[in-house]
Amino acid sequence: MPAKRGARVFGRGAVGNMKCPHPANDRRRGNAKRPHPANGRRRGKMKRPHPANDRRKTAKGSTMSARRAKPTATHDLPLPVRPAFRRSFLDFERGIRMGGLAPNERITQIIKMLLKDRHAQDFVIDKWGRGRYWQWICWLPRANRDAKPRSSGYNFSCAKFFVALDRDRRELQAGLQIERATVHRGRGPAREVTLRDDWDYHRLMANLRSGTPLARELRRLAVDEGFTVYVGNTPARRATFRGRGWRGPAAVRRALEAVPDDDWGWFQVYYPTPEKELDRMTGDEIVATVLAVFDEVTPAMNHVMTEPCLRTRSPRGRNGETP
Repeated sequence: MPAKRGARVFGRGAVGNMKCPHPANDRRRGNAKRPHPANGRRRGKMKRPHPANDRRKTAKGSTMSARRAKPTATHDLPLPVRPAFRRSFLDFERGIRMGGLAPNERITQIIKMLLKDRHAQDFVIDKWGRGRYWQWICWLPRANRDAKPRSSGYNFSCAKFFVALDRDRRELQAGLQIERATVHRGRGPAREVTLRDDWDYHRLMANLRSGTPLARELRRLAVDEGFTVYVGNTPARRATFRGRGWRGPAAVRRALEAVPDDDWGWFQVYYPTPEKELDRMTGDEIVATVLAVFDEVTPAMNHVMTEPCLRTRSPRGRNGETP
């Protein structure tokens, strides 16, 4: 079945810039309060993503076209009920609608089901928000969390896929996020969640060196594919790297090291879909777009996890073997 109008796949050569909020002030499974990334960023100049069927020049000067997504992928799963996500469930005034919906209408369950089918792994869902509308949602591989000897009870310790709505920029954001909690320096027990030695953050820092597979992936995403690499926690301490502004993995590492020990920080690789483009898409196309973004950041995610359990996609779109 041919792809429907308006959707796009972010394969090698069709992605733009993005930022995202961050779960905060939620207590679950012993997790303490933490700051929200939305409070650490304000509006700024950002290149507008190109339309789904547009052709443009990459940073290297080569022409590329956005490939159409295949929303029919959601139909191929052995579901008792077909996924029925709708564009109207994304409300830029209130958030991502979750309340009052059937399971097959909730983006949480639809994405989890598709990720499980794609990677043959179970995923844990987490969120920031309460009630009928949520502001930020993530999916993290359960195998990676369970592999942590000290932090298997904390989602904070894990790399994760996420989606969020940016109300200021009016765009849906999707990508990869890694968090760093406060650093406990005293000898006594910490009163809240603090950074431990088995968090994925440490693998991220260790791989932010020239010549590593992670460094090559980040350069590909930021320079060739148009993603934004973001580091920060407050308006005064934030850094973005994309396109010609990519300054290498060492610059990203320095930005992370600049986050104070007594505060939370986060690392993100993200891509936005603007509101006007969403308005031209069906629910299936939106889901396919999010999954395509997740495919793009999967190699980088594998490089920082305790248990690199995700399948990568070959250039032909087939599942590769688990690293």
